[in-house]
Amino acid sequence: MDALNLQIEFLSVKPDTLKLEPFRHVAVIGRSNVGKSSLINMLSKRQQAAYISSNPGKTRTLNFYKTQYPLYLVDMPGYGYARVSKTEREKWHHMIQSYFALFQDRMLLFLLIDARHPVQPADIEFFLLARSFSMPKIVCLTKIDQAGQKEIAICRKSLKSVLAEIGSDYQVVESSSKTGKGKKEILKLIAEYQDNP
Repeated sequence: MDALNLQIEFLSVKPDTLKLEPFRHVAVIGRSNVGKSSLINMLSKRQQAAYISSNPGKTRTLNFYKTQYPLYLVDMPGYGYARVSKTEREKWHHMIQSYFALFQDRMLLFLLIDARHPVQPADIEFFLLARSFSMPKIVCLTKIDQAGQKEIAICRKSLKSVLAEIGSDYQVVESSSKTGKGKKEILKLIAEYQDNP
């Protein structure tokens, strides 16, 4: 699979009102400031396909990008941002659960974790939420180039422990939007998912 030619199609907070093509979805989610937009731009032919904000928690909608394949790439709102109100968090949970329930049968989900830190409570909370849905899931460790070997080892160990505790065995990939590490592997995983009937 070549780099994705991304074109923004929809912004939505109500998944049940969307009028989408019957394409598969590749959804990307993680804590605020984990590097979602940077990862999306790495996978894209256009370097600024997704807007990178210096303010965590900026993405509040489901951002659907059309690609040159029968596939949507979906930039999901970041979770775990402390300044978001309880009401906003409840709206977020409802939106995510609605989206998963509607499209889990045609979705590949990438769960992003910052390699510089151990798995955080907000990550665990989301893992538990996602466990209720049937779509295949892949964990992507981001910002590998910014993490020392000790930090990466701690992150890997905490992730292994969390996944064992919740009874999940996700494939793990590592990435760096700065060096391009993981780009080919992630695009290959997306291609395999797209080609798998």
